[in-house]
Amino acid sequence: MVGLIAHAPIDVIAQVSDDLLPRYALRRHGCTTLSRAAIEALEAEVTAMGTARFLPGGCGANQAAWLARMGGAATVVAPFGNDTHGRTARAVSGVCATAVPG
Repeated sequence: MVGLIAHAPIDVIAQVSDDLLPRYALRRHGCTTLSRAAIEALEAEVTAMGTARFLPGGCGANQAAWLARMGGAATVVAPFGNDTHGRTARAVSGVCATAVPG
């Protein structure tokens, strides 16, 4: 069993122009953590382009999924938001979550 402590983000997959990347400090082929304001602005911009897909993922969740596909066992401990993306990630991943106040 492998245990991963991670965050539970949404992967954003979109076809965008190269000038969008530096505006949000994004890298090609890498993970980037953004502030809530930047997330909302980026989401609005890529949604308006019509090319965006929002999928549950993130580095820790993706590693656990690949480990499971290879026959291993993994547990991910991660916070899930109460917004649309958090509910989607929780539902799709089949996670049984317990809220911990604080």
